[in-house]
Amino acid sequence: MGTLGLGICVAIGLDAFLIRPLVVPATMRLLGNWNWWLPGQRRGKPSPAAAGESGLRSQLLPLSEQQAQRAWEALLIRLVAQTLQQPVTRQSHFFTSGGDSHSLEQLLLRIKQHLGVTLTVEEVLTHPVLAALAVLVQQRLLQQEEQGASDPSCWTSSMASTAISPR
Repeated sequence: MGTLGLGICVAIGLDAFLIRPLVVPATMRLLGNWNWWLPGQRRGKPSPAAAGESGLRSQLLPLSEQQAQRAWEALLIRLVAQTLQQPVTRQSHFFTSGGDSHSLEQLLLRIKQHLGVTLTVEEVLTHPVLAALAVLVQQRLLQQEEQGASDPSCWTSSMASTAISPR
């Protein structure tokens, strides 16, 4: 019985101190996008970026400033609605619409993944109304473009479509 207990302790220790903190993250980093599998995705279907579709930035460049602002608001509203799993409007307040700290972290991750903008918790706390948050996102994108630090490869027209996949 003592040997069984020792074996379980060693297994738990290996899992807690070797496998979860080292092996799992290393494997996930090596596998990259192959880690994430969504049920219902078809194999062999090319991504919009691979299919050669033009980027979202190039689609928004010919728009007027007001039209571009509305487009950013629409994208942000879609991300927030998917995060909160309920409809929202441009005048919605993130936290009174059901947002909490967990959904805020999810929203920040989605904004980074889909729009290429890194926002902080403090920025969302100071701009909780979605229209104001969209203005902040647009300003960040313009700053990135001026600095030349943005990576156009992350921009695809799939972000403009309605099929932003929920997580």
